[in-house]
Amino acid sequence: MSNLKSLAIEKEELSLKLDNAITLPNIMNSDRLMNNLSETDMSQLIFEFQKTDSILFYENEALNQIIYSGGLKEIKNNRIGALLASWEGKENLVRLQEVQVAEAQKNLESYLYQNCDFKNLADNLIYYKITGVDSVDSRKGNTNLLYSKEYENYIFQFVAYGSSIKESEYLDFENEKQSLITLIDQELNNIN
Repeated sequence: MSNLKSLAIEKEELSLKLDNAITLPNIMNSDRLMNNLSETDMSQLIFEFQKTDSILFYENEALNQIIYSGGLKEIKNNRIGALLASWEGKENLVRLQEVQVAEAQKNLESYLYQNCDFKNLADNLIYYKITGVDSVDSRKGNTNLLYSKEYENYIFQFVAYGSSIKESEYLDFENEKQSLITLIDQELNNIN
């Protein structure tokens, strides 16, 4: 059950990041939106998009114990046995997708470290009050990132990988996990 809770949290965090990520290319596609975007709004978009990591932790001790102890052959319900036997492959597929999402985010972070005005971002988000570093009004800013094809490509890469895992792998993983729990509950109720 803890995997389902972790997955729900991860899906929510990824959804928020994707919402923010999708906003940027949509702004980039409109001269009117680009011209009307304030530095503060741009800073907020960058911050919201970059603030969390996408990592799902899996709890598999009981499952591994069943699989590697030969316990699968003791399970009479063939559907449960098949789901358990294929579970590691399903997790590996999800992990592979998560690695792609993490790499896409890392590409964006590297680009931002090279091209973002972090002092301006901190000033716009009023972090200068926390850091004690004076705010500066005459900074380059970050709306210039909206004109970068490289930045747009990195955002698109993140959106593509993130949307794929959210709409496909996470959904399948969640449905199969829920199905497995239901089947095990039914099997246990039949025993008692």
